[in-house]
Amino acid sequence: SRKRDLAIHRFRQNPPHFKVITGDDVYDVGKGRNNLFHSIILFLLMVMRKQHGMLGRVNLGPSGVNILGIFNKR
Repeated sequence: SRKRDLAIHRFRQNPPHFKVITGDDVYDVGKGRNNLFHSIILFLLMVMRKQHGMLGRVNLGPSGVNILGIFNKR
């Protein structure tokens, strides 16, 4: 696995539990019914900070699909 790899991984199927993996680090956002939602938010934040808003060749920032706009301060 490359240092730049970033993924959401399902660690348990029942009940479902997801973790965010970036390089050698594994982030657990806690268990419960919002685990997937919190994992997706952390994943998007990691894309913004570590991948400069790029998910592969897709820009998730303002010059692309702009989903990272949820993290902008107002």
